[in-house]
Amino acid sequence: MKKTLAENIYEKLLMRLLMNEYVPGEFLNRRTIAEEMGVSVAPVMEAMLRLKSEGFLENISRVGTRVRLFKKDVILGHLILREALECQAARIYCGPCIKSNLNSLLKEAVLLDMIPEGTPEDFREEIRFHTKLVNLTGCGPLTEEFMRIANISLFCSLNRLPAIGVPVVKNNHKNLVESLLVDDEDKAENIMREHLRKGKGNIFNQLYHERGNI
Repeated sequence: MKKTLAENIYEKLLMRLLMNEYVPGEFLNRRTIAEEMGVSVAPVMEAMLRLKSEGFLENISRVGTRVRLFKKDVILGHLILREALECQAARIYCGPCIKSNLNSLLKEAVLLDMIPEGTPEDFREEIRFHTKLVNLTGCGPLTEEFMRIANISLFCSLNRLPAIGVPVVKNNHKNLVESLLVDDEDKAENIMREHLRKGKGNIFNQLYHERGNI
């Protein structure tokens, strides 16, 4: 299906966000963007409204639209949502589905594990790999929601998490793939949760402490 003009502009603006061309707190002028892209203001407005609904942009009264400034409790919320979605996905695709895609998954996992930890490339490829895993469920709505949350997670990783001052642990994705060969939904869910908590555990713990939950 051919994409609409607004959808194309949305994808371009999203890519700029994920490539750090737009940073938190930066104001975006829809007329400037429209002139730059050679389109009318209407599709730019539609694209920006979608980015706002997804949590990337926010309106500041009497000032304009800016890239959202993510607070720590919002980051924590998205980490919790991502964990919930990925753990449910692991219950669906574990065992036979992993086995039928094993060679390609292992190949990509090994390449991902070779990328230096904490780099923009590491963050981007980690999201891409986990999106591929979730897509194995064959559940469109689940994959779509995961991609929305994952993109915000990526944006926070690139822009906000370094400022929190806690290290991100490099996970072993080859071991993850091999472990998910297990044909047991409960075990697969625990495997995925352990994997995610190992990589983001320091962030979870600090944010929970700051909210007074533990």
